[in-house]
Amino acid sequence: MLRDDERKETAFADLVNYIARNPERAGLVPADGFRDYSYTGCLVPGYPELTLWQDDFWPRFWRTYSFLRTKGLFRDKDEGLNHS
Repeated sequence: MLRDDERKETAFADLVNYIARNPERAGLVPADGFRDYSYTGCLVPGYPELTLWQDDFWPRFWRTYSFLRTKGLFRDKDEGLNHS
C-alpha cells in the first residue's frame, strides 16, 4: 500500500526503481543488471509486455493505470472489498 505522498508520479517511479534494483543490492546480479534477474518482469498484471526498462515505460504505465481506474478495474486502498 502506498501513502498519498507516495502516489505522486515521481515518488512512485522512485519506489518502483528502488524495488526493481533489490536484486542488485542483494548481490544477485551486478550493478545495473536487474533486467537480467530471472524474476524481474511484469509489473502490471495483465500487461506482461510492459517492462520497466522500456524507454516509454512511464507514459505507458500511467495510461494503463488511468484506463484500469476508468474501467473500475483498479481499487484504491480506501475502497473495501466487494464480496457480492
